[in-house]
Amino acid sequence: KSMSSTPVDNVVGFESKMIFAQIFGIAGMAPEAIEMLESVLPPPSQTSVFQIDLDPAYDAIRENPEFIAMMERNR
Repeated sequence: KSMSSTPVDNVVGFESKMIFAQIFGIAGMAPEAIEMLESVLPPPSQTSVFQIDLDPAYDAIRENPEFIAMMERNR
């Protein structure tokens, strides 16, 4: 329900997607986290795979093959 109310403003929308990605990562919900990350990683972006590498929010899904593939695609 809260995802459907994502703001139209690009900056706030970006921040919302990053927060959702982190929450999904912490919860171990790799497909959902990957979906959010893939929507915010393409340039121009305020984040990068190098920042995601350092973010402990993704520790629970770091070994997931789809997460690894997504990270490699965006390097």
